[in-house]
Amino acid sequence: MLYVFQYSYIRALSYAELGTLVESSGGEYSYFLEGFKPKDRKIRWWTPLPAFLLSWVSIFLLKPSSLAIITLTSAEYIVRIFRIGCFHDEECMGRNKEFLALSYSLQLLSNPKHLLY
Repeated sequence: MLYVFQYSYIRALSYAELGTLVESSGGEYSYFLEGFKPKDRKIRWWTPLPAFLLSWVSIFLLKPSSLAIITLTSAEYIVRIFRIGCFHDEECMGRNKEFLALSYSLQLLSNPKHLLY
């Protein structure tokens, strides 16, 4: 448990330092652009590639999978708290999936309409 705290603390300090050093906005994308910028001022085709790959993997893989894990865990706990129509674990599994679909729908509908493409 102490290792997790140390890892999180060091990572937070690193992001705080990067945030003060890199003046452009964009978070990790701008940190990658700044970090892989060539020293000799020649623009190479591969210079923005790591930043693009980071954004692509984050948008299509990391964020949806973490959202699914968080939503599934919260659905399981909420169904266990209220025992909504289930008395055994097999019955609760179906309720978890129903509540998961409901919570995904609520998250989708809670976004402003101008963000839905």
